[in-house]
Amino acid sequence: MKSEFMDEHPSGGGRPYLTINERGKKMIKTLAGFMCTDEEIASTLGVTVDTLLNKRNKDTFLECKQNGQATGKASLRRIQFRLAEKSASMAIFLGKNWLGQTDGLSLQERDVEAMKSRATAMKEFSELASPTKKEIKGLFSDEGETNEG
Repeated sequence: MKSEFMDEHPSGGGRPYLTINERGKKMIKTLAGFMCTDEEIASTLGVTVDTLLNKRNKDTFLECKQNGQATGKASLRRIQFRLAEKSASMAIFLGKNWLGQTDGLSLQERDVEAMKSRATAMKEFSELASPTKKEIKGLFSDEGETNEG
């Protein structure tokens, strides 16, 4: 199969074999920069994935793909950082994914908050459970007893 991105070489009797040419390398890098799949790249080049991954093309293909993906990721990061200057949600996203930031409290802050909540609850419970002085006096007074003569 003739392709502008592949060079044909005689095989000595059978079908000619194909190797990725310079134009093909450039196209692979470009498509990989857009995070295209191997199938999408092969389709654009007019060959099968097997042809790209055969012993003659595998190293070249994987190197071009890796370089293209790295360039694409760097480009995407650049765009994200520009967006973060104008978009709070993008800045938050980058902070969480790149800087390890979270929305909630840290574990230590959560522990302190939990202890404060427990202390408040215990204080409220003890106030409810403890009888007042008036209630205690009422338990021991003669007011509740009847005098029989």
